[in-house]
Amino acid sequence: MNDGSANSKTPIIYTAGYYTDHTYKRYACYWKDIKVTNLVVPDDAIVPCAEYIAIEEGTVFTAGYYWDHNEKQHSCFWKGTVRADLSIPAGFKESFIKSFTVQNGMVYSAGMYRGNDYKEYACYWIDTERTNLAGDNNTGEACANALAVINGKVYAAGYYRKEDKRYACYWTGTERTDLCVPDNNWRSSADAIAVVDGIVYTAGWYKDSDGIPCACYWKNGERTDLAVPDKNKGCEVQDIAVVNGTVYTKGAFIVDNENSDSPIRCFCYWIGNEYKYIPVPSGSKYTDIKAFTVENGTVYTAGNYVDNNDMDHACYWKGTERVKLANSEGNENSDAKAIAVVNNTVYTGGYCSSLKNRACYWTGDKITELSVPFAPKAACVYAMAVK
Repeated sequence: MNDGSANSKTPIIYTAGYYTDHTYKRYACYWKDIKVTNLVVPDDAIVPCAEYIAIEEGTVFTAGYYWDHNEKQHSCFWKGTVRADLSIPAGFKESFIKSFTVQNGMVYSAGMYRGNDYKEYACYWIDTERTNLAGDNNTGEACANALAVINGKVYAAGYYRKEDKRYACYWTGTERTDLCVPDNNWRSSADAIAVVDGIVYTAGWYKDSDGIPCACYWKNGERTDLAVPDKNKGCEVQDIAVVNGTVYTKGAFIVDNENSDSPIRCFCYWIGNEYKYIPVPSGSKYTDIKAFTVENGTVYTAGNYVDNNDMDHACYWKGTERVKLANSEGNENSDAKAIAVVNNTVYTGGYCSSLKNRACYWTGDKITELSVPFAPKAACVYAMAVK
């Protein structure tokens, strides 16, 4: 979930992502309003990208990754333009950030690292210092999918493996709490977390005895199953927010496609356990929602819909009502990957192929093109903050 805040002054829009040159060499960057700042990576790094952004007392913090020449991923964060690589044990090859936040000048990240055996080991980082999160019998094979930090205490949600099963859990510091699922469950995961007034809320899914994923959230470990349409073939939850005691979640469910053997992924959100289907525009194939936030009891989501010509069209939804975005309805692809709502104004960020510089943000439905040193082959915003 992307949040922002603003005062009575004209807000400053911060965005983060990447752009490429004519050879498709990629540059990680952030923008303050429209001005671009490149982020430093090693000389031999490839495909870097900034996927998260946070602003604290005027300092820009971003986080993301780059690949080495062996195409191994290295997670990092930048304070301004100064990069800090996240630590992993000697002999391990890759690290992955799944969640990121900044408090009191400290950078908190959560995710996992892995070696050549592709086993995953959950952890969180404070700045670059790693804390391992144990699975069963103090072993690894786990992942931290989401992060919350309250007064310096780290909470992480994810899963661990035991034999051939996956178990949803969360960690308070390094103490693991298993999340309840039905006895016939064989696979589950917690993919989102929020901590409010000392209560830990997590959201995710479990697979029933037929192997169908079932969406749910947990309040201090007590599970609430989320309603879904009849004849669905599975559902998932990706985000959670708790406002004035009400639990909001965002996810998707799978249904049969009448025109194809491939099923359709239908996006929705839940207020409590009641789902709200986000409809596909008439004459289009499906929607794809990337971002979610809640403001004054209203759910806002952003992403795109795909028409029958396989073109992507950026938009956002206020509740279930779709709002068209400038330059998104033509014969070029566009997408909204980040959202913030500040003083009742909706801000979204992403890309629009009809623009010379590709990367952009929208204020309401009005588009702003972001600057880069040259006309890129590709560019995109993945995260935004409004201050």
